[in-house]
Amino acid sequence: MARISCGLGLSTFVFLRRPSTDPVKVALLPFTNSPPMWDGSYLYLTIAPIDPTSEHLKFKSSTLLIKPTVRHDSSVNEFQVDVHSGMFLLRQTDIFISDVIPVSLTRTYRVWDFYPRAFGVGTNHPYDICPTGTRFPYTYMDLNLEDGRQIHFGRISKGTGYADAVFRRAETSSEFHGAR
Repeated sequence: MARISCGLGLSTFVFLRRPSTDPVKVALLPFTNSPPMWDGSYLYLTIAPIDPTSEHLKFKSSTLLIKPTVRHDSSVNEFQVDVHSGMFLLRQTDIFISDVIPVSLTRTYRVWDFYPRAFGVGTNHPYDICPTGTRFPYTYMDLNLEDGRQIHFGRISKGTGYADAVFRRAETSSEFHGAR
């Protein structure tokens, strides 16, 4: 215990405590392991060049249901419009190595993103994803992908602190389902 006095003649007692070295016990809230029906995919209008080396540039267009992912299994050179939000995306692969675990460096440009990213304002790649979430209390965490999609992880542990926080993805049956 320490005694601190201020200039007004008042005294304050402060109790100093050593940090606890005991391990933190984490208790999980009940949850189900059954995957939901929706796989997390959104409808995209995709426009890609057919043969960019030919004299006359021609394009093909299609509508695809695309799941949020951090994996790119092939080289990409296309424009995409997210039909859900109207967001325009340009994806171009700079480096692609096909292997058991493919290595792909794909630039993704988002029109409405005004923040500087790995390749400049609005332009990112799959290796520059970041988590964001709430603090004090720690109730959820979002994983921000290169195309602006957020993968939501809700808290499944009791408590509100940082040390005992456990988050889990449960909203869709995408590749993130059940991730902690």
